[in-house]
Amino acid sequence: MATAFTLTLAHLGEHSGAADTAGAFAAHITGNVASNLFGRLFAAALADHVGRASSFGAFALLNLAGAALVYVSLGRTPVTAAMPGQTTAMPAWVHICAIRCCG
Repeated sequence: MATAFTLTLAHLGEHSGAADTAGAFAAHITGNVASNLFGRLFAAALADHVGRASSFGAFALLNLAGAALVYVSLGRTPVTAAMPGQTTAMPAWVHICAIRCCG
């Protein structure tokens, strides 16, 4: 789930304007914390009523439903244009490391 959190922040950063990025990040992080709390309370209540194995099945179905919702609701992200003269990200990292290490 850490990957999903990180990719969502990257998506918000790429598709939000400069003025809206901080608000989008704050809303995403707040929603993540609130859903974590609600999810823990819901999981405890569900496990108490139907057992642990059934609650894992229910959450697996919820995860699949969430993945389907994201697949349907998010459009295809356009490819970001590379910097002129670069074909991969590696030369940029090498350049940055050379500047930081060698001054």
